[in-house]
Amino acid sequence: MVCGVAQRFMASVALMFYRLLTDTDECLTDPCGDTGICNNIEGSFFCTCASGYTGGAGDSCVDIDECAASDDACGDTGICVNRDGSYNCTCSPGYEEGVGGPCADINECVVGQSNECVDNATCANTIGSHDCNCDAGYSGDGKVNCTGMHFYISCGLHHINSPDSVSNSRLQQSSSQTGIIAIVFHH
Repeated sequence: MVCGVAQRFMASVALMFYRLLTDTDECLTDPCGDTGICNNIEGSFFCTCASGYTGGAGDSCVDIDECAASDDACGDTGICVNRDGSYNCTCSPGYEEGVGGPCADINECVVGQSNECVDNATCANTIGSHDCNCDAGYSGDGKVNCTGMHFYISCGLHHINSPDSVSNSRLQQSSSQTGIIAIVFHH
């Protein structure tokens, strides 16, 4: 009896080794396609989807659109671009890639950076952009022009002409009292 049990045990062990030695690796034929990962098991195989993909087995794995799945994939200052199995982030206009991290504001007003400010205008950095403001005594939009303002003051026989300005608007004042005072701004 002991001999029969031992023989059956030896036969089952031999059968197990035979199966292990004769198992065909179905993964060698790439049954899971380009987006799947093949896992060989004794007598069979199963597929899982590669990173960046979802779905069932075989060629049924589909790309995960990480940009649509997360509003914050690239942060507030980045633009998400979906790729097959992955995604990339690019910086929004007015930002550049920070050192090892998210996009950082470009200070367009620093020497060497490009800004559209004309002569007689001052650059003011803003988050993601910049503004151009005409200097005191000039009017315009700061990007196309800044025109100097001139005024003429008359008080009796005395006249003063100046290229400087106290205000960026046209101003005319006069008095009908004795001695006429007139301030006229032109630009």
